[in-house]
Amino acid sequence: MVPRFNPGEFALVEPGTEPELEDDVLVRLATGETMIKQLKSRRGGIQLGSYNEPGVMLYQPDDITWMYYIAHPVPARKIKIRM
Repeated sequence: MVPRFNPGEFALVEPGTEPELEDDVLVRLATGETMIKQLKSRRGGIQLGSYNEPGVMLYQPDDITWMYYIAHPVPARKIKIRM
C-alpha cells in the first residue's frame, strides 16, 4: 500500500473536533514523537493503525500528549510562502 500522506505534505487539523474511529489523526506522544495515524479503537487504550503497515499500535492515554482530528490533507504545492 502507499502512504496516505507523503513527506512534505501538510495536514489541516481541527483541534476542537473529537476524532472518531477510522479518522486520520495527528498524534504527539509523551516521548515527543509526532505521527499521522488512523484511530482504530479506544477500548483498552488507544489503538492506532497505518495505511501502509499491518497491525495496530496500542497506547495508554498517559502516553499521548495530544491527538487532533485531521480534516484534510494539503499537498505541498498548495502552500504559498509569503514574505
